[in-house]
Amino acid sequence: MTTPLETKAETSLPETCTLLLSLDLTVHETFNPHTNMATDITENTSLQGILGPTETSTIETEVVLGKGGMGIVLCGQQTMPSREVAIKKVLKASGSYKRMLLQEAQITGQLEHPNIVPIHQIIQNDDDELLVIMKKVEGKTLLELLPTFQAAETFELPTTALQYLLQICHALEYAHSQEIVHRDIKLENIMIGDFNEVLLMDWGLGMHLLNQIGANPGVVGTPCYLAPEMLSGKPEDIDVRTDVYLMGATLHHLLVGEARHNKTKVRETLEQAQRSEPIDYPNHVPSIFAEIMNKACARSKSKRYQSMMELREAIEEALEHWEAIKLTEQARQNFDQFTIDIAEFKLDVAQVSRNFLRIRTQLESAIDIWQDNQIAKETLKHLLMFMVDYYIDRLEISLAVSLFSDVKNPPDDLISRIKKAEREYQRLTEAHERAQEYDPLQSKSGRKTLIVSLAAVSVLLVSFAGAYSYFVSPEVTTLRLVYTGSLVSVTCILGVFLGRKTLLSNKLGTQMARIFTVSSLLATLNHWVGHMNNESPAGIMTVDMFIMAGAYALMRDSVRSAYLIALMDICFGVASIFYPQTAHPLLLATVLFSTMWALLDWYKEE
Repeated sequence: MTTPLETKAETSLPETCTLLLSLDLTVHETFNPHTNMATDITENTSLQGILGPTETSTIETEVVLGKGGMGIVLCGQQTMPSREVAIKKVLKASGSYKRMLLQEAQITGQLEHPNIVPIHQIIQNDDDELLVIMKKVEGKTLLELLPTFQAAETFELPTTALQYLLQICHALEYAHSQEIVHRDIKLENIMIGDFNEVLLMDWGLGMHLLNQIGANPGVVGTPCYLAPEMLSGKPEDIDVRTDVYLMGATLHHLLVGEARHNKTKVRETLEQAQRSEPIDYPNHVPSIFAEIMNKACARSKSKRYQSMMELREAIEEALEHWEAIKLTEQARQNFDQFTIDIAEFKLDVAQVSRNFLRIRTQLESAIDIWQDNQIAKETLKHLLMFMVDYYIDRLEISLAVSLFSDVKNPPDDLISRIKKAEREYQRLTEAHERAQEYDPLQSKSGRKTLIVSLAAVSVLLVSFAGAYSYFVSPEVTTLRLVYTGSLVSVTCILGVFLGRKTLLSNKLGTQMARIFTVSSLLATLNHWVGHMNNESPAGIMTVDMFIMAGAYALMRDSVRSAYLIALMDICFGVASIFYPQTAHPLLLATVLFSTMWALLDWYKEE
């Protein structure tokens, strides 16, 4: 049962749909009233009766699309099918020109590829002119578009143009599979159509490697692009690697803004092509593309990419990982500047650390983005090795060893250097520790306390001795020596105690404290033994002078003039042997002069 709504929907369709509804068709079949319904055209009706004359005719116009040394390309109009075409013909009636145009048409006509201009027809008109009818392409060449890629103030990789070149690489791969080479690849021969068609034009120098169509002897091509083998003029020297060279030179022109062979005179240009030396590209050209171009344009064909596919894949890989490559390039430039700044002493220690970490972070980020980024890995290795050497030179061996552990497959010379540095570091560490043990600055306050105390006691002792001799008795007894010796010992021990914190902080101070303590105790023991055995006071005092001489002789590391002081004490001791009556004043002189000399020496040292 049909509802009112459904009835209304059916009756609302246009009348033109009535015919379609009357046919037994499904929703997936194409409806065409000229094929789905009977017409007055029968099977016996001729095609001419339907369309009129069926012969294709092409009418030339005066619009010139292009012109070269041999031929000219005009705009034409075809009648069947109706379309605009390009008509190429020779400029003058020359048999050789016609033959070359025919060869070009034959070669291009064999190549059916989206990036190669198709040949529609090859005809000879009533005027005996050879006409090659082909697709009309409107657009600009990459050479004309080059200023748009070079317009930025800073270098930007022309990724769009590189994509165009990749399409041309595909076209050449196809041509090479058909044993055909182009021999004149350049920016001027790459056309970008108004609707983004990418076409490799002008196959006039194309050559079939097997049947030798187009293999005319002689030097042909564009001088500023020529591969070195093209200079021989021998067709047998040409193969697909010649086109690889030309594509590399085209890539160079695109990225650098000038032809690879950039001399102004033809002879110089040909000599430059003959040498085909690797180019040291400026810093703004990414190194990965520099390597691609130098390899593609190697002088020896064996050192080039061996096929257009290899070259294309190298360019595709560079484009695919462009972000990682940009990071790598920035890091490499920063690294180069970093080494210069260090060599010229422009960076302090903190700046060196910051710059190193920044460059290392850039390289590690580039590797994280692209795991097979060999340039970043090699640069990181060189950076780490450079910093290892830097820290070795500064004897910061712990930092050098730490970075060395991050270097993958370090060279043998670096391994030997790090081992040598570790040994040197160990030696210097031990020397530093020894120096610290005998550094006078470490215990200077303690030694000062000790020497000042002894100097003060010496002055007091001499004063007391003089006063005692004058007011009490000039006689020096063994008991008196016991008292004065005990006073000196107590003073030494008190001085060591007061200055112990710094005095005992290293071996030098400890040595001084030990010598003063032991020598004062020996002097006291000498006095007690002499007193108990009723020895001569002059003999006891003479022994005191020799004890003091020995003590100062042992303090060479603590007191710079220790040997001279010891020599003075020995002289006083020898004098007292020969003149016993002078023993007491000589002992007082020994104590006073020795301590004062040591104190003066210490102040000079400070």
